[in-house]
Amino acid sequence: MRGDKNQIFCTIDELHVYLGVMNHLFDSLYKVMIEDIKKSKVFHKSVYDWGYDHHIVRQNYHGGCLDGPNIEKLLQNLDSLEQFVDPKFHEYIECMKHFRLVAEACFGAEKLFDDYKDRIDDFEKSYRGLGISITPKVHVIFYEVKIFCDETGKPLGMFSAQPFESCHFDFNPTYKCYKRPENHPQHGPKLKDATVCYNGDHIFLTKKQ
Repeated sequence: MRGDKNQIFCTIDELHVYLGVMNHLFDSLYKVMIEDIKKSKVFHKSVYDWGYDHHIVRQNYHGGCLDGPNIEKLLQNLDSLEQFVDPKFHEYIECMKHFRLVAEACFGAEKLFDDYKDRIDDFEKSYRGLGISITPKVHVIFYEVKIFCDETGKPLGMFSAQPFESCHFDFNPTYKCYKRPENHPQHGPKLKDATVCYNGDHIFLTKKQ
């Protein structure tokens, strides 16, 4: 991402990173607790059971992962989760708390906190202490977020792809009326017609003062 003035900079999709990191942490906590049951032969409820009791549930359309609203509820209920799990698993909760501070500092759309690098460093130290895999999205937090925010001076949310994804969702009903297979001779013209129709329906006329 960093280079000379002719290098192209890529934005970071903060929502996908946010969801990916928290789902990985939550799933890793589940797995380590299941392994503990196998070793100790002592049964205890899983964190998925705890989540269900707190209305934190996986969404089928997200591939069985927690979506944004459910991740928000998870982060808001970390104290409850900490009370639920055995103290030997508290390091996972502590890591989630560090991630919550990172998200607060540089994932929003309004303000980049001055201490965002320190928060990322604290999260990295906590995460590495768990001994779990460093996924590509976790790597982005450790390294790329610092570079991006340092170069732009702005939080990730100001470059969010969510408005474009919402536009795609809104466009789909119109597109379905014109859709042709990609190898169809009318694919291009029909896509253009769908775009013109959609744009026409979303033009707001204002009266001259």
